[in-house]
Amino acid sequence: MGAVSLGLDHNGRRLRRTVSAKTKSEVSRRLRKLQSRLEANTVAVDEDITVAKWCRVWLDTTVVNTTKTSTQSQYRYVLERWVLPHVGQYRLTALAPEHVGLMVARLSESGLSVSTVRQARRVLSSALAHAHRSRRIPYNLVSVIPAPRYDSGPRPQPRPTPTTLSEDEAKHLLVVCETHPDVPVAGFATIGLMMGLRRGEILGLYVTDIDGDWLSVERSLGEKRTATVDGGWITELAVWSPKTSGSRRILPLSPQVADAIQRLLAFRNRLESASEDPWVGEPFLFCQPGGGGIWPSNLRRRFKRLLVDADLPDIKIHELRHTFAVLCLAGRVPLEAVSEALGHSRIETTKNIYAPHVPQLGHRAVNDLGRILETDSKRRRLKAVPLPEEGVA
Repeated sequence: MGAVSLGLDHNGRRLRRTVSAKTKSEVSRRLRKLQSRLEANTVAVDEDITVAKWCRVWLDTTVVNTTKTSTQSQYRYVLERWVLPHVGQYRLTALAPEHVGLMVARLSESGLSVSTVRQARRVLSSALAHAHRSRRIPYNLVSVIPAPRYDSGPRPQPRPTPTTLSEDEAKHLLVVCETHPDVPVAGFATIGLMMGLRRGEILGLYVTDIDGDWLSVERSLGEKRTATVDGGWITELAVWSPKTSGSRRILPLSPQVADAIQRLLAFRNRLESASEDPWVGEPFLFCQPGGGGIWPSNLRRRFKRLLVDADLPDIKIHELRHTFAVLCLAGRVPLEAVSEALGHSRIETTKNIYAPHVPQLGHRAVNDLGRILETDSKRRRLKAVPLPEEGVA
């Protein structure tokens, strides 16, 4: 008999594979064959672990060390809500492409959007890709099942331009926000329009992030969904780190933003003074009665009412950020400065998202170069004048 060590299983137990034969030379041959299959990653290491168990191990040991808390929460939600109810019961080594294909089909038939189904497939693929790298399975079988297609092609067609407010509409919104009775949503719209911050970055601002004429972006506030033992879900507010490495930034306050922050601080003080119970929670600039941050989902409805009161187009909250970027680029603000204000980690991100939607950039480049290279040759060319004939005075 002979044995080959295959490492440890998901419970930390050592795994071995044995071979036997009538002669020592045959055992050696079979061991070499087994070792070759192991090196080629065609040997299932742990045959007992289920897909559900493996996905949770992956979340707790790999994803937790490589992604943000918000991403971890989203992966867990996608797996528990849409993936594991369909394929979680299979042993990892017994999962077949047809099981994944059936999962994709059933999710599509349930009325989920194509984007959601593709996301479920993508997260499962990431978990199985790690299983493949860990030599738990011979290959990532999700790659065999194509992602569902969008109605208009392999991916959604981008809109020709992002929905943004015009310069006049943006000015009108700022005027309305100066006196709007819903102080938090008016302050939110002013900061989003004038500074280009993300929704979570604005709601995650602390009072201590305001230092004179400067504002520091240090965190993001979002909604975290956690599975319960009875199969339900609990949604709670969570503070996360900013989206990218460049998202932590310090920005100056314009006069409009400074005035909006003063209104917010006064509103917050009134809430705290009127509260009969002790003020609780983090020192959020945008807070609710009794303390604590504002729920992003609740803010969406209040923002829609603000647009109705201002008689403005029905835009999404994130399109305040689009408006900031487009108006900056159209107003000759350097691309590097816009990227820094938006908190992008790479300037290419800003250029790819926003530059194609500002046609003034191309027109301006052509016109400016025309002026730079103008030779003025027509004005300098001498005019030919006929000489007078001989004898003529």
